[in-house]
Amino acid sequence: MMKQVTVFLLLLSLVSGCDDRPEIALKYVVNIPESIPQHAMFHPKLDAPEQRNAHKMYLEAHRTGWDSCLADFQEFGFRNEPDSNRFLLMQQFKLQLDAKNAGYSECETAIELLIDQYGENAVREALRKSK
Repeated sequence: MMKQVTVFLLLLSLVSGCDDRPEIALKYVVNIPESIPQHAMFHPKLDAPEQRNAHKMYLEAHRTGWDSCLADFQEFGFRNEPDSNRFLLMQQFKLQLDAKNAGYSECETAIELLIDQYGENAVREALRKSK
């Protein structure tokens, strides 16, 4: 079972002269896996181990992945092949890498559902106008 935390609801509207156009809503939801404790000990390579808020780290990294997906979609559309190296950085814990990849993947899924419902052009336009 996963703990669900609703972080942000972003309503994207198609702005036009017609009032009968549908509203496109993209909902941002984070599911923190139950296996991640609230606080955990992290061991930076050269520093002493330290206790950190693992949930906060997960939420921040997940949002980074989500935002990267939105930027990629706006600029390039979705790639056919997922880039598994997109978030590889030297100073990063596995928890953060997993959260970024989850955020990116969940954003892709949410956008794909909107595209199925409204079409890619309408979704792109709504995202563009929401900035």
